Amino acid sequence: MRSQRRGAGLTHCPVHQDPHPSLNVTIRDERLLVHCQATCPQSDVVASLRAKQLWPESAVAPPSDGHKRTIVATYDYRGADGELVFQTVRFFPKGFSQRRQDGHGGWLWNLKDVQPVLYRLPELTAADPKQTVWIVEGEKDADRLRAGGLVASSSPMGAGKWRAGYAEALRGRRVVILPDNDQPGRDHARAILRSLQGVAESARIVELPGLAEHGDVSDWLDTHTLDDLRAACSAAPKTWNAAELLERTLPEPRWAIPGLIAEGLTVLAGRPKFGKSWVALQMALAVAYGGRALSQINVDQGEALYLGLEDNERRLQARLRLVVGSGPKPKLLEAQAEWPRLDEGGMEALEAWLDEHPRARLVVLDTWTNIRSKPPKGSDAYFEDTNAARKVKRLADERHIAIIVLHHTRKPFMGGSVSDFLDEVLGSSGLTAAADSILVLQRRRGERNGILHMTGRDILEESRALEWDDATCWSLGGSAEEAKVSRERREVLDALRLLDEPSTPTELSVQLSRNVNTVKKLLWQMSRDAQVMSDGRGHYSAPIPVDAGYMAHVNGNPGNPGHFGNPGNQRNFVTGISNDGNRVTGEGMPESKDERPETAAPVTDTPSPVTETDSQSNRNGAVLNSPVTRLPGLPKISESATCLACKGTLEPSEQHWPWLHDECELAPAARGESP
Repeated sequence: MRSQRRGAGLTHCPVHQDPHPSLNVTIRDERLLVHCQATCPQSDVVASLRAKQLWPESAVAPPSDGHKRTIVATYDYRGADGELVFQTVRFFPKGFSQRRQDGHGGWLWNLKDVQPVLYRLPELTAADPKQTVWIVEGEKDADRLRAGGLVASSSPMGAGKWRAGYAEALRGRRVVILPDNDQPGRDHARAILRSLQGVAESARIVELPGLAEHGDVSDWLDTHTLDDLRAACSAAPKTWNAAELLERTLPEPRWAIPGLIAEGLTVLAGRPKFGKSWVALQMALAVAYGGRALSQINVDQGEALYLGLEDNERRLQARLRLVVGSGPKPKLLEAQAEWPRLDEGGMEALEAWLDEHPRARLVVLDTWTNIRSKPPKGSDAYFEDTNAARKVKRLADERHIAIIVLHHTRKPFMGGSVSDFLDEVLGSSGLTAAADSILVLQRRRGERNGILHMTGRDILEESRALEWDDATCWSLGGSAEEAKVSRERREVLDALRLLDEPSTPTELSVQLSRNVNTVKKLLWQMSRDAQVMSDGRGHYSAPIPVDAGYMAHVNGNPGNPGHFGNPGNQRNFVTGISNDGNRVTGEGMPESKDERPETAAPVTDTPSPVTETDSQSNRNGAVLNSPVTRLPGLPKISESATCLACKGTLEPSEQHWPWLHDECELAPAARGESP
């Protein structure tokens, strides 16, 4: 061949007598082009060169990246009649291309005018319709299953290339789809599943247990058998006989926090910066110490892992210092502010940590958004949430540990709130559907206390008060409904004090931004309970405030509900007048008799408003007492109480002025009189 320029030349045409070279030969983009100047058909030229073994068949790959690649395997795609439609060619380095016959014994590296078909279509068509068809992602996997006697197929060109027309070949069949363990593989499987709806007799996706990230069924079969595969994909899971199940003795769930956090997956949700991270950190510390979770629940000791993925090392240290204080260092708690996402090695890292810490009882993932796999654009949110959550739940179930994932709630709706606290959890319901338990923390911005709503498979559905203390952080309180009632009444008292004069329900409703009828009902209840004062003409005012700190100093220990403890210094617990005749002000400082306001109660035997204590439990179980003024003149009490004088039981049937037997008298000093 005589060279004309680089990559081109002239040679003798093999078709006609050609004493003078007339065949142009050109290599362009790694393709060999021939053209006879004597107008010999190109197909004849190629056929003649092939017959002389001068035409390159497969030594060089088709153009893709500009580098030569060697063919290592070919996969024939044949129609239902067995005729070859096209080939998929596998190269080294790894790559794939499709080619079709040119009609002259050669190949064209494209699928122009070719209708693609499923791999191994003739075998699929000829198979018993009752046999399960296994759809995998590549030809290599299909061949692996076929070698084991299964009916297997795949679509050409890999993930994301499924065509709706392929479904017709699977009409009326039972289909199992085995995706590769990566996001493109899962998306590909869902596309197949959607196209088979209403076409196949049944179709389902099976994710092989323990399959490594980016692995396929061939990788899985390297360590498992075909029987294992059939068992993992069995359409009829093992069932229990109900009578036998009733007789079985099953172990109780392993609790990280008894009655609150059981083994499995728990979602703890709340608004950003509302304190849910503190709740989770306290739980992890309680497990590490074997102490009391949220100051109330005794827990067994174990190892714990806290992943604070919204913090850094400095903030994690600051949180720990605040909660631990001067106590012993929690050696069984490990923390980290950085962790790979679940699909980027995070799941394997969790498994490795659990292998190294066999005493582990609790893992906290804070937050879910920072560790879950990133969903691709346009993907099904519910499927993605459920799939990711189930992987975490499976890990928790296999290791018999509790895993708490922290998540955010939605922004409050304008003009109200959702009726079901589960609907507040951000995103689709896939996460909450997969979880064993859901906790939702609600709190008003600026308030110290909150409400913890909870529901789950192993816990009661209830709402509990959460109380914040700068020394002990969060403590679990009693019923949230009781806390809510107390808060509503406190708001009324605060509004009355702000208005600073007897006010009508209408005026209060404006101040509180509430319905006037609701305010009327609440005022009536508070008046009945002697928590507000009424002039009988529709005006209400707050009772005279008494400083609780000063009362404790002057009167001694207020005692438990129904008991007034030791008397302390002699000051009238009823009127607030000490034994020197001075009145105690709201700031805890006495004012002289001459400076008393004209509304001050005279020092007589006439009963004055009685100040009692509205008791509630604090986070440590101690009793908090806030002063409440009870109006005089109640003829009877509605329940048993304690007499102020003799400390005996006061029955509802007995006549009395508040908390006093008919035959009992308070000491003069206790009534505010001079001795």
